[in-house]
Amino acid sequence: MIEAGNADLELHQQIAEIAQNRFLISSMSTIVILTRMGSFSDPRGFGVRADLTQAHEALIDALAAGDASRARAVLRETLQELAQRLRSGESKQDVVRDPDLLESDGPEWTTLEDPAPSEQL
Repeated sequence: MIEAGNADLELHQQIAEIAQNRFLISSMSTIVILTRMGSFSDPRGFGVRADLTQAHEALIDALAAGDASRARAVLRETLQELAQRLRSGESKQDVVRDPDLLESDGPEWTTLEDPAPSEQL
């Protein structure tokens, strides 16, 4: 599963490098770091979205065929789906998780919550 997550991030990094866009390369480097930090900080365990393979395969096929128009269409569709999901607040996604990657001998994961009204200043 970690391999799938690494492959996903590597794909995006390679696309940025192929584009030879310094801003995109720098941004992707930052995104890779933040994604890894966020993934391993999730109390539910490291997870990889299960539905990414189809979008990535379509993109790789278009790039391999030299079909820039199709590659743009795949990216546009993927980003539109992402934007729609973010706007709708939909958080239900098929995610493959490996809870064994969490440290089991440490303190239990906790969430930050608003302090009780009596604890507020």
